[in-house]
Amino acid sequence: MSNQGLKQASIRAVTGTAWDYNGDWHALFNLYGVAAGDTNGRMLAWINAALGTSYTELNGAQAAYAISQGARSWGELGTFTPDFALYSAALRALLVEASTTGLVLDFANNVAYRLGTRTAATAVSGFTYTRSGSAYDLAGSTLFGANVARRTSAGLLVEAGATNLCLQSQNQSAWTNDNGSTTSTTAPDGSATACVFTENTSNTPHRWYTSATVSSGATVTWSVFLAAGTRRYVAVGVGNGSNYFSVRVDTQNWSLGATQSVGTGAGTAATITSVGSGFYRISVTGSIAATTSYFLFVSGNLVSSGDVGEGYTGTSATIVAWGAQLETGSTATSYIPTTTASASRGADAASITGLSFSGAHSVIALTGVKGAAANEFVSQLDDGSNSNRSVIFRSAPNALAYVQSGAVDQAVQSIGTWTSGAQKMAARTATNDVRGAIDGVLGSADTVATLPAGTLSR
Repeated sequence: MSNQGLKQASIRAVTGTAWDYNGDWHALFNLYGVAAGDTNGRMLAWINAALGTSYTELNGAQAAYAISQGARSWGELGTFTPDFALYSAALRALLVEASTTGLVLDFANNVAYRLGTRTAATAVSGFTYTRSGSAYDLAGSTLFGANVARRTSAGLLVEAGATNLCLQSQNQSAWTNDNGSTTSTTAPDGSATACVFTENTSNTPHRWYTSATVSSGATVTWSVFLAAGTRRYVAVGVGNGSNYFSVRVDTQNWSLGATQSVGTGAGTAATITSVGSGFYRISVTGSIAATTSYFLFVSGNLVSSGDVGEGYTGTSATIVAWGAQLETGSTATSYIPTTTASASRGADAASITGLSFSGAHSVIALTGVKGAAANEFVSQLDDGSNSNRSVIFRSAPNALAYVQSGAVDQAVQSIGTWTSGAQKMAARTATNDVRGAIDGVLGSADTVATLPAGTLSR
């Protein structure tokens, strides 16, 4: 099959259509809510939304998208993943109720109940999980082998594929350092791969940095795990010359200052998350206009404000860091270690087959992390097609419970506003009763809905 045929097959796997090449693309654009228009215009809008870019001509956008999918050019792009961008979801529980069979999957505690029996949730008949390559949990403490479900106390972690563009992510002694030296210490995963940067006593900036190549002006998220050293204030950021965006971290109180934007740098958000073992994951999101070269830095600061490149007389103070990651989009996904080249994590795919539903099924309870796309698929029960399905997804700014039966919309019901960060949500679908909740707030019900016959969860 040609690469164009493989692209079309990838689209049909999501849309369930069987039209000509352009028709299948339009079906995908409709699914994403791309405004009406011709094929090229809608494709440009779709790629910009997917990559967080602002291309004005299609050829450049297609080339960038192909690279993001691991191909060298649009012509060489074959099979790809055009599904809704799921950045992170921890599936806590799946409850299925029917007249003849029942199943409760509790992934947070890894137990399942079927007709009074109890077993490991991931050992339930019909449960399938795949992921190419190994992958860490969100804390960076546990590495799971290929095709091993990433189940933690938070639930079953499910993410889209991602690529870390930062080289030598846990060998930061290979980076350029200004006025300091590096040694190693224990990382969150127990390895001796965390970096201790010790500043010298010169009156100059004290930092270490590396670089990465991105699509021009791309929105990226730069993240690093920090532990307390003796330098209280640390800046984490992305720059190019006098243009940069960054955030300062107080490693004594573990709090963040305001996101900074200088020159053509535009910082939009920053996060701090405790991951245990004294480490905190810091992320900052933004872009630098009209440049493809991003410099990624961790810098000491004398005070909680001032320029990130400020010079000060060093005192042999230390900064402890590990697990540096640069990825496109506005969310820090699970850490992907690199050496001399960028590295990718395969998408998680979890499904359960062999179930039957009649009457009602209460389907999903999960914690989801909003990504960059306006439309994000979270979880779906279906019959192997997209004609009969119950879905939780984000259509900016809301999370929705969406039901189709026989390819006819039965319910498109708002669960609530999905803003940013991790939010807990659940959706229940029953005949003439579709509703959901987000962060403990119950949404209104759709009282006119026919249920599909679902046999698959993913």
